[in-house]
Amino acid sequence: MLETIRQYGFEKLTETPEGQAVRARHRDFYLGIAEDAESRFQGPEQVAWLKRLETDHDNLRAALRWSLDRDETEPALTSISSRVRITSGTTIAEIRPACGMGRSGSTRPHTILIRLKAKSWSGVVTSWCPKLDFLLRSNGMSGRRTTAATSEVQDLKPSTFTAEYKKDGLCRILSLDGGGAKGFYTLGVLKEIEGMLKCPLYKRFDLVFGTSTGAIIASLIALGRETEEIHELYKEHVPKVMKVEGTHGKSQALAKLADKVFGKATFEDVKTGIGVVATKWVIERPMIFKGDVAQAHGRLGTFKPGFGVSISDAVQASCSAYPFFDRKIITTADGDKVELVDGGYCANNPTLYAIADAVEAMKKDRGDLRVVSVGVGVYPEPKPKGVKMWLAKRYLRSVQLLQKTLEINTQSLEQLRAILFKDIRTIRISDTFEKPEMATDLMEHDLDKLNILRQRGRESFADRERELREFLV
Repeated sequence: MLETIRQYGFEKLTETPEGQAVRARHRDFYLGIAEDAESRFQGPEQVAWLKRLETDHDNLRAALRWSLDRDETEPALTSISSRVRITSGTTIAEIRPACGMGRSGSTRPHTILIRLKAKSWSGVVTSWCPKLDFLLRSNGMSGRRTTAATSEVQDLKPSTFTAEYKKDGLCRILSLDGGGAKGFYTLGVLKEIEGMLKCPLYKRFDLVFGTSTGAIIASLIALGRETEEIHELYKEHVPKVMKVEGTHGKSQALAKLADKVFGKATFEDVKTGIGVVATKWVIERPMIFKGDVAQAHGRLGTFKPGFGVSISDAVQASCSAYPFFDRKIITTADGDKVELVDGGYCANNPTLYAIADAVEAMKKDRGDLRVVSVGVGVYPEPKPKGVKMWLAKRYLRSVQLLQKTLEINTQSLEQLRAILFKDIRTIRISDTFEKPEMATDLMEHDLDKLNILRQRGRESFADRERELREFLV
């Protein structure tokens, strides 16, 4: 209701002759706040002014947007500097010469933004004000690409959710396990969480990490997709991929799916923090694709979102459960070729990596973290039947070995999390189902069975609904 009243009042204001004068006074007032903040960051009032700027975040954005609309450089630059200062410690005195400006300022806003891009500051400011992103795109230097080739995630449908949440200082993390087709269980859990929140998940979670099937879901969430849309994509595509025989055939089907769903979307397109986990085959270490330099643990000066790799390629790598899928070779923005396999070999449960980003890279206080870690459930092993039983058993043993490896990895990392970060409030959702009719594995392609997994996920949410509501609402 308050947002509706605000929009109504704004429309009425713009219709009056005094509208521009009022906007100018608003801009001048918050310009004064930005200038005061700039001068007080080095003193004992630093914390208080950081909180003040956070409180006035929307007003500062509005003032900046209005200045840019009117092509007013100096007020825009001052507003930019106050935000950049928070994130990178860069002052207006450093920004001016980098942008080729004197104190009076004569450079047009789009030129400032191009130069900010060259100084690697645009990622800070474009995420803060969409108007800056528009200006960068108009000059072919977008901070967040919106020109991805045709894909099923390109055109977002209008959201059916209307809830908005004020910032409360907490950092909420969503971590999604790998598990192949069993990701339908994950979608069941997320469907209920989204329904409880009444807003798309990317708007409530500050970090979304995923491995394998969790990487697909996490990437779609971070691009703004709602859970029901993701479920429709899973119903259409996952059984087809899992039915394909042969390693190369499965990989081709996965690549076709990823390219169709993600197109040329990159990690600059995401709407919230993201982590896609894969494993480097040759040196046996994790490779985590991220969208924001704030998540980097080092080499900040050369950071590139997702290493310059498309989301499609990163997701394929995270899902390449060798030897059932081919190893995936990606090429980074620096021209390095890296051979990758399923992220589940290093972190099928990526919660530890997400917490590490929040605590070590983003410097979040442990007491301010709220972690929701969603698995895929634990099920009995299927028993093959029929005349080709001996072949089925041979294949099934390999699947079971892979599944057992991933499950051991998952449980080990969960135990480590409970020991190392026991003070961080975490809800883990991944129930065990023992009835024989629940037997399944990560290669499941029976849509009726997969729908049952989704139902079980929704029931698992219900068992933790009160705690989840406290965490998230």
